[in-house]
Amino acid sequence: AIEEEAYATGAAALVPYSSLKRFIFEGKTVAEIARHFNVSRALVEYRIKISRLWDAYKESIFSSGAQ
Repeated sequence: AIEEEAYATGAAALVPYSSLKRFIFEGKTVAEIARHFNVSRALVEYRIKISRLWDAYKESIFSSGAQ
């Protein structure tokens, strides 16, 4: 439990919520967001999911025609 909390805290520090949300609504892909923050795609996906932005991400990607 402590390790999971530490990972979540580290992920939040590396990929701030406000920036993540903005990128998602701009139609950026996981790969683009990961490149911007210089982190793995897995970390970005984790951040999107725990931030409860996954549905918004899917909608944004499919409506923009990306990926």
